Amino acid sequence: MSKSCTESPAVLHLACFQWLFQPQTHSQLTRVTSSDRKKLKSQYAGLYERVSQILFSHDLKALDSGDNSDEYESEVGTILPRLRHAANPDEVARIVFEEFAKWFDSDSPPLDAFEKSARDIWDAWLEFKQRT
Repeated sequence: MSKSCTESPAVLHLACFQWLFQPQTHSQLTRVTSSDRKKLKSQYAGLYERVSQILFSHDLKALDSGDNSDEYESEVGTILPRLRHAANPDEVARIVFEEFAKWFDSDSPPLDAFEKSARDIWDAWLEFKQRT
């Protein structure tokens, strides 16, 4: 909170009001806990790990440091529940793009950067649906 917000508690400055009621970031609103991950891994048997691998192999955010293959698991946790609404790879690309935009704010790659990973995720999704 800014200093001016605490100097005069009787007067609520517009900037203080905006600070107090600013929306939370996506990461604050959408925390994927280890318990959530366990549930998703169980619900999406094998698909969770596969989508995580796909995102890591395409590594659109250049997060690969060699030993952190779980780097995209939080994003997978918010992507998977939305896949059932996708009708094709283009819609998967939109979903992944939107989730990356939420997780990485404005530092997300453009929509067309997700085309290849979306096709791979779509194929994995179709395989998963056939198995279940």
